Amino acid sequence: MFARFLELPLRTFDRLVAQVESSIAHEGLYPWVTVGRLENAQVVYEATGIHPTQASPILGEVREAGESLMFFYLRDSYAREYRFDEKEVRRLMSNPNFPGGAQGSCASCALSIAGTGLPMH
Repeated sequence: MFARFLELPLRTFDRLVAQVESSIAHEGLYPWVTVGRLENAQVVYEATGIHPTQASPILGEVREAGESLMFFYLRDSYAREYRFDEKEVRRLMSNPNFPGGAQGSCASCALSIAGTGLPMH
């Protein structure tokens, strides 16, 4: 399943991130899922002050930062990191009344990935 995320076009990935994060909020999963950014990741708008209006088909760009080169992601969604409370995730996934479990919501999909042991830090 993780490989399928790597194969997604970036615009599709951007929409999926928005759906997952909306689903996490809607299903009340914030106590067990922490949404953040990859460590030391930089996003272009932080350097330029210009927010992109739509998803880009390009992951990022290399820019000068002082005397070195640095990679800047073009969208926040491309640099997302999710941390799961693994014990709680296992408990939630084993609950037949887990919201969206039968419908396969985005959040339950993310929790399923977390339950597989794939690196989703």
